[in-house]
Amino acid sequence: MKERTTVERMELFRKSIEENGKQFRGRKELLIHLDGERLTQKQAIIAKCYDCMGYYEDKDKDCGIEQCPLYPFMVYQSGEKRSFKARSKKRVAEDT
Repeated sequence: MKERTTVERMELFRKSIEENGKQFRGRKELLIHLDGERLTQKQAIIAKCYDCMGYYEDKDKDCGIEQCPLYPFMVYQSGEKRSFKARSKKRVAEDT
């Protein structure tokens, strides 16, 4: 069996997203990345969240993975958005 090249794998991945990926934030950015175009930092974070959440198959909701370094930038986050200090203080309070 012939092993697929990186380009072939990327094309299959892109086709899968186009056919099955939900229309939520991050889809467009991930497709741009797969086309080989450069993303901004914000676009890359949004694309990674889309990928990590399985193309938001469970709708647009908070992933709840607070340990993720990208979590403060997650687009569908509930609660204290982008608040590193508040979460750090919360963790310290929980540990004591």
